[in-house]
Amino acid sequence: MMESTETKTLHLPADEVNLKKWLYECSDKDYQSFSRGHRAMGAFKYDDGVPGLVNVEQVGGMFCIQHYREEYADATRTRLYSNKTKAYVFRIFPVTISACWEMRVQPLSKTESQFTCHIEVGFPNRVLERLARIGLGSLSLRSHNKEETKNFAADIERKSR
Repeated sequence: MMESTETKTLHLPADEVNLKKWLYECSDKDYQSFSRGHRAMGAFKYDDGVPGLVNVEQVGGMFCIQHYREEYADATRTRLYSNKTKAYVFRIFPVTISACWEMRVQPLSKTESQFTCHIEVGFPNRVLERLARIGLGSLSLRSHNKEETKNFAADIERKSR
């Protein structure tokens, strides 16, 4: 498994942030602006009514199509999980991986809060994980998460005011 966690200070109190609302109201254009690797995003509902997101992105040498299912989401935390992310290692070799995307906001003071974005990527076997580390690499995952976390935070601040 590869994972990355990034944090950013929001110049807003935690009780003025609504992560669930922000996430599901993000437009495709917004999503594309958060990272050079973001290609598309759309919200939908599964047949059982559970909210989901489809994300298309390029991270390092891996092109990914994620079909996230909401595990939980509220104003201060979200967790989305995809057990059938289609990834193309080196943009050629298709594999099915898992992806978990978590975000949370915690109070720091009366006027500031901490935004955290955590990503986990799981592989069905060690051979695929090694190939992905060459193509995606932990460094690429961290770089991608750092860029999007910074831009997510800026957008949350802008939309929460």
